[in-house]
Amino acid sequence: MRAFLFILLFSLSSLFAKEILLLHSYHKGYVWSDEISKTIEKTLFPYENIELTTVYMDTKRNTSKEYLDTLALLYKKQFANRKFDLIITADNNAFDFAIKHKNELFLNLPVLFCGLNNLDKQVLKTKNLTHLVSGVIEQVDIEKNFKLISTLHPNTKKLLIINDKSITGLAVKQAINPIIQKYQSNFTIEYIDNMDINS
Repeated sequence: MRAFLFILLFSLSSLFAKEILLLHSYHKGYVWSDEISKTIEKTLFPYENIELTTVYMDTKRNTSKEYLDTLALLYKKQFANRKFDLIITADNNAFDFAIKHKNELFLNLPVLFCGLNNLDKQVLKTKNLTHLVSGVIEQVDIEKNFKLISTLHPNTKKLLIINDKSITGLAVKQAINPIIQKYQSNFTIEYIDNMDINS
């Protein structure tokens, strides 16, 4: 997070941003989102000339295409008379949304991201956005966890990995697959991402 704040402050000083849009993937009350907001608000507090607008996409609860398309229409109307200098996206859903709707909602607007898993730089090159996008990628050393399990519990026979099918979950799955292959000789590994929490 400190690295993110450094980039944020650097961007603000270089862009002289006065109107900033913070686009959250999730909802207010979700601890991860609340901590990001608190940190950004605290960092921006000394800058009286900066106005921060925060919106929540609520994609822990709804990620359907119809919902996201409706959200794009809402933001188009909501921000029709606003001119932002910078957009900060928190997590993958907000970043993907901002990139997808860049031309209709955030044309020529610099994007600063945080909490992003697996940035596809080729997408930015294809859309000619490399010069407008910067931020901090959330990197988890999954293999170190496998090594730790092997060291602390050498008699482990079966490892159960529980994940979900969110965008973040799919990014983790992509990163974890080669490591599962590597450690299959150490213990049996079962990967589950279709559990119903209400069952």
